[in-house]
Amino acid sequence: MKNQSNLYVSVTSMFLMGFYWFGNAFILTYASVYLLDRGLNNTEIGIVLSVGAVLSIFLQGIPSAMADSLPQVSLKSIMTIFLIGELALTIRIPFCGADKPMLMIAYALLEALDWSLLAYINTLSMDYENSGYQIDFSVVRAFGSALYGIASLLLGIGSSHFGLGILMPGLFLVRFVTLIQCLLMVNPHIRQTSSSFSRQKRAPSGYLSLFHDHPRLPFLLFGFFCLWISGTSTNNYLIHTIHKVGGNNTNLGVISSTSAWMEVPFMLLCGMLLHRHSSSTLLRCSAFFYILKPTIMLLATSIPMVALGQYMQGPSYAMFTIASVYYMNHVVPPKDSAKAQAILGISTKGMSGIVANLVSGIILDHLGINGMLAFCMLCTICGFCFILHFTIMHQKTGVSKQV
Repeated sequence: MKNQSNLYVSVTSMFLMGFYWFGNAFILTYASVYLLDRGLNNTEIGIVLSVGAVLSIFLQGIPSAMADSLPQVSLKSIMTIFLIGELALTIRIPFCGADKPMLMIAYALLEALDWSLLAYINTLSMDYENSGYQIDFSVVRAFGSALYGIASLLLGIGSSHFGLGILMPGLFLVRFVTLIQCLLMVNPHIRQTSSSFSRQKRAPSGYLSLFHDHPRLPFLLFGFFCLWISGTSTNNYLIHTIHKVGGNNTNLGVISSTSAWMEVPFMLLCGMLLHRHSSSTLLRCSAFFYILKPTIMLLATSIPMVALGQYMQGPSYAMFTIASVYYMNHVVPPKDSAKAQAILGISTKGMSGIVANLVSGIILDHLGINGMLAFCMLCTICGFCFILHFTIMHQKTGVSKQV
C-alpha cells in the first residue's frame, strides 16, 4: 500500500507539473508575439508583464502565509481558485477587441495567476518529501520541461498555419485539464512526520521573522533576482533576437521547444548530483552558465547561434530550478515552506519580472535588441558574484538551517 501511495503521488505530481508548464508556454513564450499581434508596442508589453509580476508578489505572499498559519487553508484550494481565475481570463481576453486597457489588465492578471501557481506546485512537492512520500522533484520538474517543449513546438507550427487566435482556446483546454489534475492530488498534511520542524508542532513565523532568523537570505535572493532579470528578458523577447538574424515564428517555436527539452537531462543530472554535492555548489555552477546565455545571443549572427544561446537554459535555468527549490527547503523549516517557496518566486518571477519586462521593453524601443542583451549580460555577472560570495560564506559558517 505504501508503494502504491508513493507511485500515485509521484505520477500525479508529474502530471500536475507537466500540465502547468504546457500551459505556461501559451502564456509567456508567446506573450510578446500575441500582444504585438493585438496592437501593443514593446513598452506596453513590458508594462503588462511588469504589472503581472507585481500582482504575482501579492498572490504568492499573502496566500502562502495563510497556508502556513491556517491548517484549513490547503494548497489545493489556493491552486483551484487560481486555475478557475485563469479559465475565466482565457474566455475574456479574445473579446477585448480594440480595448487596449482591458486587454493589458486581463493579460497581466493571467500572467500573475500563472506565475504564482508555480510557487504552490513547488511547495506541494516539497511538502510531499517532508511528509514522507518518496518522490524525486528533479524527475517531476523535468517532465514539466518536456511538456513545455512539446507545447512550444506545437504553438510554433500551429500559429504559423492557423494564426495566433488559437492561443486562448488552446490555453483554456490545457488549464481545464490542469484543474482536474489538481483536484486529484493527495493532501500531504495527512502524513505529518514527527520532525521537530513539523507545522503542527511549531507555530509559523511571519516574513520579517523569517528574514530575522536568516539575515543573509535577502542578499542571496538579490543574486537570484539579477539572474532572473536576464532569463526573463531573453525568454520573453526571444522573438526579437530571432528577428535580428532573419528568423520567424516557426524558428521561435522550434528553438523554444528544443531548449526546453535540453532542460530535461540537466534537471535529471542535477537530481543525481544533489546526492554527492551541495545545492549551493550547483547554484554557483548554474549562475555561471546564466552569463553565457545573453553573451552568446549578443554575438549571434545566425539562427544556430541564437539556438546555442537559448540552449544555455539547460545548465543555467534547469539546474537553478532544481537546486534553488531544494536549497530553500533545506535552509528554512517546514513550518515556513510555503513562504520560503513564495519568497523564491517573488525574488525571481516577481521582482525580477517587474524590472525585466518594463526596463527591457523600454531598452528595446530605444536601443534595440543588442542594448537589451548587453543589459542582461551585466545583470548575470552581478547575480553570479552575489551568489558566489554568499554561498561560500554560508559554507564557511557551517551553521545548519541558516543561510
